Amino acid sequence: MTEESKETLGTNDEFSDDVTKKNGTLGKNDNDPGDPCYSHEWSILLCCVMIMAFFFWILFIVRILQKKKLDLNGLERLFIFLGLCSIVQFGPLLSAALHAGHGVYHYSQTSCKLMFYTEYGTRHTITFLVMSAYLYGHLGLRHGFQSVDRRLQENTGWLALLLLAIECVFGMAPAVYVDVFPFKTRIPALQCIWTLSLDLSFSQTVSMEMIERSFSPYLVPMLIVGLAEIFLSFFSASLVQLTRHVTEPGRKSLLLIILITVSTYFALNFMYSVIIVVEYSSKISETGVNNSTLCRAKWFSILVHQLWFSVAPAVYICMARLIPEDVAKVGHDVVVIIKSRLSSVAGSSSRSSSSSGSSTTHEHINRLPSC
Repeated sequence: MTEESKETLGTNDEFSDDVTKKNGTLGKNDNDPGDPCYSHEWSILLCCVMIMAFFFWILFIVRILQKKKLDLNGLERLFIFLGLCSIVQFGPLLSAALHAGHGVYHYSQTSCKLMFYTEYGTRHTITFLVMSAYLYGHLGLRHGFQSVDRRLQENTGWLALLLLAIECVFGMAPAVYVDVFPFKTRIPALQCIWTLSLDLSFSQTVSMEMIERSFSPYLVPMLIVGLAEIFLSFFSASLVQLTRHVTEPGRKSLLLIILITVSTYFALNFMYSVIIVVEYSSKISETGVNNSTLCRAKWFSILVHQLWFSVAPAVYICMARLIPEDVAKVGHDVVVIIKSRLSSVAGSSSRSSSSSGSSTTHEHINRLPSC
Protein backbone atom coordinates (compact mmCIF):
# COMPACT_ATOMS: atom_id res chain seq x y z
CA MET A 1 0.00 0.00 0.00
CA THR A 2 1.29 3.45 -0.87
CA GLU A 3 2.05 6.18 1.66
CA GLU A 4 -1.07 8.07 0.57
CA SER A 5 -3.24 5.06 1.40
CA LYS A 6 -1.57 4.64 4.79
CA GLU A 7 -2.31 8.25 5.62
CA THR A 8 -6.02 7.65 5.06
CA LEU A 9 -6.17 4.27 6.74
CA GLY A 10 -9.68 3.55 7.99
CA THR A 11 -12.64 1.25 8.10
CA ASN A 12 -14.36 0.27 4.90
CA ASP A 13 -17.77 -0.99 5.95
CA GLU A 14 -21.17 0.02 4.60
CA PHE A 15 -21.71 2.86 7.06
CA SER A 16 -18.25 4.40 7.31
CA ASP A 17 -18.96 8.08 7.98
CA ASP A 18 -15.68 9.36 6.58
CA VAL A 19 -14.37 10.65 9.91
CA THR A 20 -10.68 10.40 9.07
CA LYS A 21 -8.62 7.76 10.84
CA LYS A 22 -4.87 8.27 10.84
CA ASN A 23 -1.99 6.26 12.19
CA GLY A 24 -4.30 3.65 13.68
CA THR A 25 -6.32 6.11 15.76
CA LEU A 26 -10.01 6.78 15.26
CA GLY A 27 -10.49 10.48 14.61
CA LYS A 28 -13.27 12.58 16.11
CA ASN A 29 -15.34 15.39 14.71
CA ASP A 30 -14.50 18.21 17.15
CA ASN A 31 -17.14 20.50 15.64
CA ASP A 32 -19.95 18.02 16.27
CA PRO A 33 -19.03 15.60 19.07
CA GLY A 34 -21.02 12.57 20.08
CA ASP A 35 -23.04 10.95 17.31
CA PRO A 36 -23.50 13.56 14.53
CA CYS A 37 -24.99 10.99 12.16
CA TYR A 38 -27.54 9.67 14.66
CA SER A 39 -26.17 6.23 13.80
CA HIS A 40 -27.69 4.62 16.88
CA GLU A 41 -31.23 5.61 15.91
CA TRP A 42 -30.69 4.81 12.22
CA SER A 43 -29.31 1.36 13.05
CA ILE A 44 -32.42 0.54 15.11
CA LEU A 45 -34.66 1.56 12.20
CA LEU A 46 -32.54 -0.55 9.88
CA CYS A 47 -32.95 -3.59 12.12
CA CYS A 48 -36.72 -3.04 12.08
CA VAL A 49 -36.70 -2.89 8.27
CA MET A 50 -34.68 -6.12 8.09
CA ILE A 51 -37.10 -7.87 10.48
CA MET A 52 -40.04 -6.73 8.33
CA ALA A 53 -38.35 -8.03 5.18
CA PHE A 54 -37.59 -11.34 6.88
CA PHE A 55 -41.28 -11.61 7.85
CA PHE A 56 -42.46 -11.03 4.26
CA TRP A 57 -40.06 -13.63 2.88
CA ILE A 58 -41.40 -16.15 5.41
CA LEU A 59 -44.93 -15.36 4.18
CA PHE A 60 -43.72 -15.90 0.61
CA ILE A 61 -42.36 -19.35 1.49
CA VAL A 62 -45.66 -20.20 3.23
CA ARG A 63 -47.53 -19.08 0.09
CA ILE A 64 -45.39 -21.40 -2.02
CA LEU A 65 -45.88 -24.35 0.33
CA GLN A 66 -49.66 -23.83 0.31
CA LYS A 67 -49.84 -24.66 -3.38
CA LYS A 68 -51.66 -27.90 -4.11
CA LYS A 69 -48.72 -29.09 -6.16
CA LEU A 70 -45.17 -27.81 -6.00
CA ASP A 71 -44.86 -27.40 -9.76
CA LEU A 72 -43.06 -24.06 -9.53
CA ASN A 73 -43.06 -21.68 -12.46
CA GLY A 74 -39.92 -19.84 -13.50
CA LEU A 75 -40.72 -16.63 -11.63
CA GLU A 76 -41.27 -18.52 -8.39
CA ARG A 77 -37.87 -20.19 -8.76
CA LEU A 78 -36.22 -16.81 -9.28
CA PHE A 79 -38.03 -15.40 -6.24
CA ILE A 80 -36.86 -18.31 -4.08
CA PHE A 81 -33.26 -17.50 -5.01
CA LEU A 82 -34.00 -13.81 -4.32
CA GLY A 83 -35.26 -14.70 -0.86
CA LEU A 84 -32.15 -16.75 -0.07
CA CYS A 85 -29.83 -13.94 -1.26
CA SER A 86 -31.84 -11.39 0.74
CA ILE A 87 -31.42 -13.35 3.95
CA VAL A 88 -27.70 -13.85 3.28
CA GLN A 89 -27.07 -10.14 2.73
CA PHE A 90 -28.69 -9.30 6.08
CA GLY A 91 -25.60 -10.75 7.81
CA PRO A 92 -22.94 -8.21 6.77
CA LEU A 93 -25.54 -5.44 6.84
CA LEU A 94 -26.39 -6.18 10.47
CA SER A 95 -22.69 -6.40 11.33
CA ALA A 96 -22.02 -2.98 9.80
CA ALA A 97 -25.06 -1.52 11.59
CA LEU A 98 -23.81 -2.81 14.96
CA HIS A 99 -20.39 -1.37 14.15
CA ALA A 100 -21.65 2.11 13.26
CA GLY A 101 -24.57 2.45 15.67
CA HIS A 102 -23.63 0.43 18.73
CA GLY A 103 -19.84 0.57 18.91
CA VAL A 104 -19.21 -3.14 18.25
CA TYR A 105 -15.67 -3.35 16.86
CA HIS A 106 -14.72 -6.99 17.25
CA TYR A 107 -13.73 -8.56 13.94
CA SER A 108 -11.40 -11.40 13.11
CA GLN A 109 -9.56 -11.69 9.82
CA THR A 110 -11.86 -14.52 8.72
CA SER A 111 -15.02 -12.61 9.60
CA CYS A 112 -13.78 -9.52 7.71
CA LYS A 113 -13.08 -11.55 4.59
CA LEU A 114 -16.41 -13.38 4.79
CA MET A 115 -18.31 -10.14 5.39
CA PHE A 116 -16.75 -8.36 2.40
CA TYR A 117 -17.15 -11.43 0.18
CA THR A 118 -20.85 -11.56 1.02
CA GLU A 119 -21.47 -7.81 0.89
CA TYR A 120 -19.90 -7.19 -2.52
CA GLY A 121 -20.91 -10.49 -4.10
CA THR A 122 -24.53 -10.81 -2.97
CA ARG A 123 -25.63 -7.42 -4.28
CA HIS A 124 -24.49 -8.50 -7.75
CA THR A 125 -26.30 -11.84 -7.56
CA ILE A 126 -29.50 -10.04 -6.53
CA THR A 127 -29.17 -7.67 -9.49
CA PHE A 128 -28.61 -10.64 -11.79
CA LEU A 129 -31.79 -12.31 -10.49
CA VAL A 130 -33.80 -9.09 -11.00
CA MET A 131 -32.58 -8.80 -14.59
CA SER A 132 -33.30 -12.51 -15.08
CA ALA A 133 -36.91 -11.84 -14.05
CA TYR A 134 -37.07 -9.05 -16.65
CA LEU A 135 -35.69 -11.41 -19.30
CA TYR A 136 -38.11 -14.12 -18.18
CA GLY A 137 -41.04 -11.82 -18.99
CA HIS A 138 -39.76 -11.11 -22.50
CA LEU A 139 -38.96 -14.75 -23.29
CA GLY A 140 -42.27 -15.93 -21.87
CA LEU A 141 -44.26 -13.58 -24.10
CA ARG A 142 -42.32 -14.52 -27.23
CA HIS A 143 -41.78 -18.25 -26.78
CA GLY A 144 -44.46 -19.23 -24.27
CA PHE A 145 -44.12 -19.38 -20.50
CA GLN A 146 -44.52 -23.14 -20.50
CA SER A 147 -41.36 -23.55 -22.59
CA VAL A 148 -39.35 -21.10 -20.47
CA ASP A 149 -40.55 -22.69 -17.23
CA ARG A 150 -39.52 -26.12 -18.47
CA ARG A 151 -36.03 -24.86 -19.35
CA LEU A 152 -35.62 -23.25 -15.93
CA GLN A 153 -36.83 -26.39 -14.20
CA GLU A 154 -34.30 -28.50 -16.09
CA ASN A 155 -31.43 -26.09 -15.39
CA THR A 156 -32.12 -24.94 -11.83
CA GLY A 157 -28.85 -26.50 -10.66
CA TRP A 158 -26.87 -24.63 -13.30
CA LEU A 159 -28.60 -21.41 -12.26
CA ALA A 160 -27.49 -21.97 -8.66
CA LEU A 161 -23.91 -22.56 -9.83
CA LEU A 162 -24.06 -19.41 -11.97
CA LEU A 163 -25.18 -17.35 -8.94
CA LEU A 164 -22.27 -18.74 -6.90
CA ALA A 165 -19.89 -17.87 -9.75
CA ILE A 166 -21.19 -14.28 -9.92
CA GLU A 167 -20.79 -13.87 -6.17
CA CYS A 168 -17.27 -15.27 -6.41
CA VAL A 169 -16.26 -12.96 -9.28
CA PHE A 170 -17.40 -9.76 -7.53
CA GLY A 171 -16.74 -10.80 -3.93
CA MET A 172 -13.41 -12.60 -4.10
CA ALA A 173 -11.18 -9.59 -4.85
CA PRO A 174 -12.40 -7.50 -1.87
CA ALA A 175 -12.18 -10.56 0.37
CA VAL A 176 -8.57 -11.27 -0.63
CA TYR A 177 -7.38 -7.72 0.00
CA VAL A 178 -9.20 -7.00 3.28
CA ASP A 179 -7.53 -7.41 6.67
CA VAL A 180 -7.97 -6.38 10.32
CA PHE A 181 -6.15 -3.57 12.11
CA PRO A 182 -6.05 -2.61 15.81
CA PHE A 183 -7.26 0.97 16.25
CA LYS A 184 -6.34 2.83 19.42
CA THR A 185 -9.56 3.82 21.15
CA ARG A 186 -10.84 3.78 24.71
CA ILE A 187 -11.76 0.15 24.03
CA PRO A 188 -9.26 -1.74 21.81
CA ALA A 189 -10.93 -2.30 18.45
CA LEU A 190 -10.15 -4.61 15.55
CA GLN A 191 -11.66 -3.22 12.35
CA CYS A 192 -11.68 -4.24 8.70
CA ILE A 193 -9.27 -2.31 6.47
CA TRP A 194 -7.62 -2.80 3.10
CA THR A 195 -4.46 -4.81 3.68
CA LEU A 196 -1.26 -2.79 4.17
CA SER A 197 0.51 -4.80 1.47
CA LEU A 198 -1.97 -3.65 -1.17
CA ASP A 199 0.05 -1.71 -3.74
CA LEU A 200 -2.68 0.71 -4.72
CA SER A 201 -3.12 4.42 -4.22
CA PHE A 202 -5.97 5.84 -2.18
CA SER A 203 -7.81 7.05 -5.30
CA GLN A 204 -7.53 3.60 -6.91
CA THR A 205 -8.93 1.89 -3.82
CA VAL A 206 -11.82 4.34 -3.51
CA SER A 207 -12.56 4.01 -7.25
CA MET A 208 -12.78 0.24 -6.87
CA GLU A 209 -15.25 0.62 -3.99
CA MET A 210 -17.34 3.10 -5.98
CA ILE A 211 -17.55 0.74 -8.95
CA GLU A 212 -18.41 -2.33 -6.87
CA ARG A 213 -20.94 -0.57 -4.64
CA SER A 214 -22.66 1.71 -7.13
CA PHE A 215 -21.92 1.31 -10.84
CA SER A 216 -21.74 -2.44 -11.46
CA PRO A 217 -24.65 -3.56 -9.23
CA TYR A 218 -27.09 -0.69 -9.79
CA LEU A 219 -26.35 2.14 -12.22
CA VAL A 220 -25.07 0.10 -15.19
CA PRO A 221 -27.85 -2.56 -15.05
CA MET A 222 -30.45 0.20 -14.64
CA LEU A 223 -29.05 1.90 -17.75
CA ILE A 224 -29.14 -1.38 -19.69
CA VAL A 225 -32.78 -2.13 -18.80
CA GLY A 226 -33.83 1.47 -19.44
CA LEU A 227 -32.18 1.66 -22.86
CA ALA A 228 -33.60 -1.74 -23.81
CA GLU A 229 -37.12 -0.60 -22.96
CA ILE A 230 -36.67 2.67 -24.87
CA PHE A 231 -35.29 0.89 -27.94
CA LEU A 232 -38.01 -1.78 -27.94
CA SER A 233 -40.71 0.86 -27.49
CA PHE A 234 -40.01 2.12 -31.03
CA PHE A 235 -41.19 -1.29 -32.28
CA SER A 236 -44.08 -1.55 -29.77
CA ALA A 237 -42.19 -4.44 -28.19
CA SER A 238 -41.21 -3.13 -24.76
CA LEU A 239 -42.32 -5.18 -21.77
CA VAL A 240 -44.62 -2.37 -20.62
CA GLN A 241 -46.31 -2.15 -24.02
CA LEU A 242 -46.65 -5.91 -24.42
CA THR A 243 -48.17 -6.23 -20.95
CA ARG A 244 -50.93 -3.80 -21.88
CA HIS A 245 -52.12 -6.16 -24.63
CA VAL A 246 -52.36 -9.18 -22.33
CA THR A 247 -55.96 -9.81 -21.27
CA GLU A 248 -55.71 -13.15 -19.44
CA PRO A 249 -55.75 -12.22 -15.70
CA GLY A 250 -53.23 -14.78 -14.46
CA ARG A 251 -50.64 -13.99 -17.09
CA LYS A 252 -51.16 -10.25 -16.71
CA SER A 253 -50.60 -10.54 -12.94
CA LEU A 254 -47.40 -12.45 -13.59
CA LEU A 255 -46.12 -9.69 -15.87
CA LEU A 256 -47.16 -6.95 -13.45
CA ILE A 257 -45.18 -8.64 -10.67
CA ILE A 258 -42.12 -8.61 -12.93
CA LEU A 259 -42.57 -4.96 -13.89
CA ILE A 260 -43.10 -3.79 -10.31
CA THR A 261 -40.18 -5.89 -9.02
CA VAL A 262 -37.72 -4.60 -11.62
CA SER A 263 -38.82 -0.95 -11.56
CA THR A 264 -38.90 -0.65 -7.75
CA TYR A 265 -35.50 -2.35 -7.46
CA PHE A 266 -33.72 0.27 -9.52
CA ALA A 267 -35.87 3.16 -8.23
CA LEU A 268 -35.20 2.40 -4.56
CA ASN A 269 -31.49 1.85 -5.19
CA PHE A 270 -30.93 4.97 -7.28
CA MET A 271 -30.57 7.35 -4.31
CA TYR A 272 -28.07 5.03 -2.60
CA SER A 273 -26.01 4.74 -5.80
CA VAL A 274 -25.85 8.50 -6.32
CA ILE A 275 -24.85 9.16 -2.70
CA ILE A 276 -22.06 6.56 -2.96
CA VAL A 277 -20.76 8.29 -6.10
CA VAL A 278 -20.90 11.72 -4.41
CA GLU A 279 -19.20 10.45 -1.26
CA TYR A 280 -16.34 8.65 -2.99
CA SER A 281 -15.88 11.37 -5.62
CA SER A 282 -15.43 13.91 -2.83
CA LYS A 283 -12.79 11.65 -1.28
CA ILE A 284 -10.86 11.38 -4.55
CA SER A 285 -11.07 15.11 -5.36
CA GLU A 286 -10.60 16.09 -1.68
CA THR A 287 -13.64 18.33 -1.93
CA GLY A 288 -15.02 19.62 1.33
CA VAL A 289 -18.33 17.94 2.15
CA ASN A 290 -20.45 18.24 5.27
CA ASN A 291 -19.84 14.81 6.79
CA SER A 292 -22.88 14.94 9.08
CA THR A 293 -25.29 15.73 6.23
CA LEU A 294 -23.71 13.17 3.94
CA CYS A 295 -23.79 10.31 6.43
CA ARG A 296 -27.41 11.05 7.40
CA ALA A 297 -28.37 11.00 3.73
CA LYS A 298 -26.48 7.74 3.34
CA TRP A 299 -28.32 6.17 6.27
CA PHE A 300 -31.67 7.23 4.78
CA SER A 301 -30.74 5.84 1.36
CA ILE A 302 -29.74 2.54 2.98
CA LEU A 303 -33.18 2.31 4.60
CA VAL A 304 -34.89 3.03 1.27
CA HIS A 305 -32.59 0.51 -0.41
CA GLN A 306 -33.49 -2.19 2.14
CA LEU A 307 -37.22 -1.49 1.83
CA TRP A 308 -37.16 -3.25 -1.54
CA PHE A 309 -36.56 -6.56 0.22
CA SER A 310 -40.00 -6.09 1.79
CA VAL A 311 -41.65 -4.70 -1.34
CA ALA A 312 -40.68 -7.61 -3.62
CA PRO A 313 -42.23 -10.48 -1.58
CA ALA A 314 -45.19 -8.30 -0.56
CA VAL A 315 -46.05 -7.57 -4.21
CA TYR A 316 -45.84 -11.24 -5.08
CA ILE A 317 -48.00 -12.29 -2.12
CA CYS A 318 -50.68 -9.71 -2.98
CA MET A 319 -50.84 -10.48 -6.70
CA ALA A 320 -50.03 -14.19 -6.79
CA ARG A 321 -53.59 -15.08 -5.76
CA LEU A 322 -54.65 -14.00 -9.26
CA ILE A 323 -52.20 -16.42 -10.88
CA PRO A 324 -53.61 -19.92 -11.38
CA GLU A 325 -51.28 -22.80 -10.66
CA ASP A 326 -51.39 -23.84 -14.31
CA VAL A 327 -50.62 -20.37 -15.64
CA ALA A 328 -47.91 -21.82 -17.89
CA LYS A 329 -50.53 -24.06 -19.51
CA VAL A 330 -53.09 -21.33 -20.16
CA GLY A 331 -53.88 -21.06 -23.87
CA HIS A 332 -51.38 -20.08 -26.51
CA ASP A 333 -53.44 -17.13 -27.74
CA VAL A 334 -51.40 -14.41 -26.02
CA VAL A 335 -48.14 -15.61 -27.59
CA VAL A 336 -49.81 -15.68 -31.01
CA ILE A 337 -51.11 -12.12 -30.54
CA ILE A 338 -47.68 -10.85 -29.44
CA LYS A 339 -45.91 -12.51 -32.35
CA SER A 340 -48.42 -11.15 -34.84
CA ARG A 341 -48.01 -7.66 -33.38
CA LEU A 342 -44.23 -7.85 -33.70
CA SER A 343 -44.43 -9.11 -37.26
CA SER A 344 -46.96 -6.41 -38.21
CA VAL A 345 -44.38 -3.71 -37.59
CA ALA A 346 -41.86 -5.39 -39.86
CA GLY A 347 -44.43 -5.98 -42.60
CA SER A 348 -46.07 -2.56 -42.58
CA SER A 349 -43.77 -1.22 -45.29
CA SER A 350 -44.74 -3.97 -47.76
CA ARG A 351 -48.51 -3.73 -47.35
CA SER A 352 -49.01 -1.25 -50.16
CA SER A 353 -47.10 -3.38 -52.68
CA SER A 354 -48.87 -6.55 -51.58
CA SER A 355 -52.28 -4.88 -51.95
CA SER A 356 -51.52 -3.78 -55.51
CA GLY A 357 -50.31 -7.26 -56.36
CA SER A 358 -53.44 -8.85 -54.95
CA SER A 359 -55.71 -6.59 -57.02
CA THR A 360 -53.89 -7.65 -60.20
CA THR A 361 -54.33 -11.27 -59.22
CA HIS A 362 -58.08 -10.80 -58.69
CA GLU A 363 -58.40 -9.24 -62.17
CA HIS A 364 -56.58 -12.20 -63.68
CA ILE A 365 -58.89 -14.64 -61.89
CA ASN A 366 -61.99 -12.80 -63.12
CA ARG A 367 -60.81 -13.15 -66.70
CA LEU A 368 -60.55 -16.95 -66.45
CA PRO A 369 -63.39 -18.81 -68.23
CA SER A 370 -65.88 -20.38 -65.88
CA CYS A 371 -66.40 -24.16 -66.03
